Amino acid sequence: MRFKPIDVRPFSERMKEDPSYDITQDRYWEPDQTMSVYGDPELGTSVWDDVRSMEQVDMGNPLLPYVIREKVPPILDRVVPPVLPPDTTPDLNYKVVVEVAGVQHNSTQRLYLGVDKDSEQGLELKAAATHFKDGERYRSLVEFQHIQNVPRELGIRIAMHSRGEPPLYLPLIQQLHPVPKETEKTPWDTIIIPVKPLGYITEKKIRPESDILQEGGWVYVFWKNKLWRELEVSKNQTYRDTHLQYYRQTRNSKVVDNQTAKRQALGTAYDTIWIPYKLNGEVQQGNNGIKILFRNNQLSWEAIDKFESSPAELDKQATSIDSVTVYENSKGFDLTEGPVGPIAPALLDQNTDAIIPYIDSRIIPAKYLDRKRADKIPVVYLKAATWLELELLDEEGTPVPNETYDVLLKDGRKLSGQLNSQGYAKLEGIPALDVVSVDFPQLEEEWLPQAAASPDKNTTPA
Repeated sequence: MRFKPIDVRPFSERMKEDPSYDITQDRYWEPDQTMSVYGDPELGTSVWDDVRSMEQVDMGNPLLPYVIREKVPPILDRVVPPVLPPDTTPDLNYKVVVEVAGVQHNSTQRLYLGVDKDSEQGLELKAAATHFKDGERYRSLVEFQHIQNVPRELGIRIAMHSRGEPPLYLPLIQQLHPVPKETEKTPWDTIIIPVKPLGYITEKKIRPESDILQEGGWVYVFWKNKLWRELEVSKNQTYRDTHLQYYRQTRNSKVVDNQTAKRQALGTAYDTIWIPYKLNGEVQQGNNGIKILFRNNQLSWEAIDKFESSPAELDKQATSIDSVTVYENSKGFDLTEGPVGPIAPALLDQNTDAIIPYIDSRIIPAKYLDRKRADKIPVVYLKAATWLELELLDEEGTPVPNETYDVLLKDGRKLSGQLNSQGYAKLEGIPALDVVSVDFPQLEEEWLPQAAASPDKNTTPA
């Protein structure tokens, strides 16, 4: 701000220049004890002429002289426009969307999205909800709404049912970038496909000769030729995960013998197995794809190492599900051949001549799929599950223990052994239809396959 320069001319000279000049308008009178009668040292000029006539005497003592100073407007408090604080409110106009094939999924099966999953700070969990905006409902969406545009980790979170057992995290994408909230896609860049595994029971590998998986068996999901998930087949054809990452890290521990001990399946029981099909636009196929293997017994670490170190051996025994790519174009899995097919007709056309009856006559395989037939998910037919179970009972249904047996196969082989104390034996690596007969020499009893056996035989395979 600039001020008017002070005019130090005598009053009489100002009046000559401007008769209307009024000194009271722009000057004020102020006593100044420091001013000399010879002038104002600050101004370097003499102003005594202006004040000399105003000198007064008070009881014989001259009053202090007065200085006539320039009258300037008072400096008001400057009005400074307020500086607004920076807007630190996060921009939450972004989202992450994951597409899940099929509808009506279990609400307890969830994905996680977060920066630090170990502390679960900022960790979001979402379930898949059926997408109703499609003309034909065929997919579900997992939507993480109102988030910042910050890359996050995406994966599957599975609760473990044991006191103090931490959740199982199955990472899918390390750096997933959100998209603006207005974005809509068909299909989305990340797709998960829930599958229901079944097993061929003969080497023909045809769907009428397939069956549900044996309860207590194990499903192994390999991703990029490395074991990713290990699941035990539980009641009602559900599947429970082991904490595979923990067991892998501690397998050589000197404190815990995880090398030979059974790996417990403590995960939540789900009726499907979620697998990644497309991640950030990249389809998981070939060497980066998913391969599934079924075994009656839990694999040892030596067997797992063998599969992981030998992709050729894994391809020989496991089932690749690369054909799920049909989903993007057909919005379903209506394949009539191959290991992947629709769940709606599965097990409804079983070849009764090929299916060995269960020990428990109440087991009807097709009924295990009835609740999922309308959900538009695929079934995966795994390579032949080859085993034979023997159980010997007397006429009252009591197990006959420790009896020897002879199993005759179609290729001419004869396998001999002895039942255990419960009258039971299990033979691995034997397709059920390869069995010609089972003979118990000491009892002179013989069992023939269902097509030729009489219904009153006391030996029953499973």
